[in-house]
Amino acid sequence: MGAETDGTVGAGSIADFRVEFTPRSQDQRFGIFQVYVGGLAIGDGSTTALHPHYRDFQRLCDLAQKPGVRERERLILGDTFDHLDLNWRLTNADVFFTFTTRPAHVWGDPPPWAPAPGVWARVKVARSTFISTWRAAQPQFFQLMGLQG
Repeated sequence: MGAETDGTVGAGSIADFRVEFTPRSQDQRFGIFQVYVGGLAIGDGSTTALHPHYRDFQRLCDLAQKPGVRERERLILGDTFDHLDLNWRLTNADVFFTFTTRPAHVWGDPPPWAPAPGVWARVKVARSTFISTWRAAQPQFFQLMGLQG
């Protein structure tokens, strides 16, 4: 799965920041939405609808485009990320994500690449890379959703 999969659209580098979607049904709006930050996959690899994740990441990009610092806040990004307790923070230069896996008895089995429950991962991406990667992926996501850009 990931950047090498046929039909996957998105932008960015797995080593820095990548956002991608791989259609998994005749209705191209349903598939696997995956995000990589600092080489770590933070989605669960399950089939999902693209639009809610598009909306959530568009909101994050809109916030990242505003100047200034934003203190750490909890992120709730929907089903693909339900296995995680996820936070984000903006500095003038970077976007930081911190996350840990929730206990399996509550949220089901996490993907094999998720950190162990209680072990926090902290990854960052340059704010400019976060914004430019999202902007590069947007038109491809719009096309799959059948929307006008």
